[in-house]
Amino acid sequence: MDTGKQGMTRARLEQYRALEREIRMLDEQLRLAPLVSDSVRGSYAEPPYTEHTITITGVDQAALHRLGRRRIRARIERRAIERFIDGIEDSLTRTILEERYIRGGSWAQVAKAAGGTNTSDGVRMIAKRYLHWVIGAGER
Repeated sequence: MDTGKQGMTRARLEQYRALEREIRMLDEQLRLAPLVSDSVRGSYAEPPYTEHTITITGVDQAALHRLGRRRIRARIERRAIERFIDGIEDSLTRTILEERYIRGGSWAQVAKAAGGTNTSDGVRMIAKRYLHWVIGAGER
């Protein structure tokens, strides 16, 4: 299984919750489908050929494509982070990183979720050592 360890950084992990918010925002913007309108002058097809204004309204396709591309990039990045954490073999380390980066817990909350005699300093050090071991090796 490709865990996406290549290129993963602490900064990318810390983006997870922001990506979640961005995806929700983009979903809402896509749902509201930005509209554009314009008007042209024309006349009736049959007599009397009276000139009048015709309003044309439609979805802004360029905006939809731009928002869609951003949403796809955000979802790909979110999934890469999830794969990275899912690929951690050690249960305690996986729990710590999931609680911290996916759920956004404080170190005290992470220690509580990890259970046992873990302290906030202890789980922070486990996370730091693991990330240094996995990420740091690629950054040297």
